[in-house]
Amino acid sequence: MQTNEQERRMTLHVDGAWRQLAGEELERELNRQRINIHPEAVIHPMARIWAHAIVCAGAKIEAGATVGKWTKVSAYARVGFLSRIGEFCHVLEDADIAPSCDIGNGCYIGKAVKVGSFSNIRKSVALYNETLVSDNVTIGEGCEIGPHASIGARTTVGNFVNIGEAAEIGAACILRHGAYVSHNAKVGGGATLERWARVEWKATVDAGTTVSSGCVVQANQ
Repeated sequence: MQTNEQERRMTLHVDGAWRQLAGEELERELNRQRINIHPEAVIHPMARIWAHAIVCAGAKIEAGATVGKWTKVSAYARVGFLSRIGEFCHVLEDADIAPSCDIGNGCYIGKAVKVGSFSNIRKSVALYNETLVSDNVTIGEGCEIGPHASIGARTTVGNFVNIGEAAEIGAACILRHGAYVSHNAKVGGGATLERWARVEWKATVDAGTTVSSGCVVQANQ
């Protein structure tokens, strides 16, 4: 925890360039840019904080990470080394963004969500509470995922995909534009859901299977 002005150093965007500030100069610039940093937040001096950002008590912003304009990082959330959070995002309590992730503008990262290293989440994505996104996952814009869902490593999720509560997506899957995976459904590793394919409640797609465009997989009766 940073306990005094001498220890508290931050990197802010000032007059078109990134500058590391401390002391009275830092406090003036925080006020001018309306950046709200709780005294118990832990922000590495080499992290970059944009105007109007909010960082709450216990949140941790690691070296090289970026918090975008109008973005809120809630209590005890972590933004890992070299990760970027875009503008107008909300990262809720206890969320964990691992190193080298990219989170697009307008994203919602729910409570206790975990995002693995090198994952790329594009704009306007909602990851609801306690969802797990493994390493090297790509999620397209406009997706809604969870709560309590899981996505395996190296999976690619296209735009406007919906993955329901407690659904499980295996590693190295491909879910194309508009695919739908319902609550408690399972998609095995290496499977592909083509555009607008649907996996209904409690249904299972076997590993390596391709579900054709517009097809519906029902649970076994």
